Amino acid sequence: MGLLGGMRGDLRRAQQWAAGGRKGSLRGLKLEGKDLVGIDLKGADISGANFARSTMDTANLSGASASEVNLTGTSLRGAGARDADFTQAHMDGADWADANMHGALMVKVSAVGTRFPRANVARCDFSGANLSRARFRDADLRGANLHGANVEGAVLEGAHLEGATLTGTGLVPAKLCRRIPETVVCPKCGGTGWWSEDRSDTTHRCPVCDTRGEIRTGKMVEDPLASWDETTVWDEANEG
Repeated sequence: MGLLGGMRGDLRRAQQWAAGGRKGSLRGLKLEGKDLVGIDLKGADISGANFARSTMDTANLSGASASEVNLTGTSLRGAGARDADFTQAHMDGADWADANMHGALMVKVSAVGTRFPRANVARCDFSGANLSRARFRDADLRGANLHGANVEGAVLEGAHLEGATLTGTGLVPAKLCRRIPETVVCPKCGGTGWWSEDRSDTTHRCPVCDTRGEIRTGKMVEDPLASWDETTVWDEANEG
């Protein structure tokens, strides 16, 4: 059987499994570049399967055994993958935007440049993962384990890191802050941006803040890019 015939056979296997058969293993499937939007592979064994550059938006992979699966460049926007096992999976450049991956095993995955915006990756285990240049903007990382992960160049702006373990990542609070000018409420207008003359009802732009409502103090302050609390475990070796 040729490569094309093999891929067609694998596609039928996946479709039949998802349609309700749910018998047997789907290990090693070769479905590169396929349209698999919404496919239901909940609880399936897809270890070692190749879904590279496929479209799997809104797919259900919850509870799936997906170790060493190839998801390179795959679109998984809005997918469900709660408690799935992606140990040592390849997902460089994949798009998990708005996905629900709560509790998934992501141990030693390669996720270079992978997108996780607004994704629920709470309590995921990313220990030893390569997350360089990964984008976690506004993602939920509460309780996640990133011990020993490579997060060089990763974007964590707006992410929730309460209860996360960040040991061995080089991350400390100072690295997730930016310095911005300190501002206070304008004393002239009280923050309204407008000023009324005492002897008339005429309202003018505030001569101090020019309608901005705030003025700069001349000092610089730390502005957190993400949120965390006392339960966040930082990389102590880099604190100081």
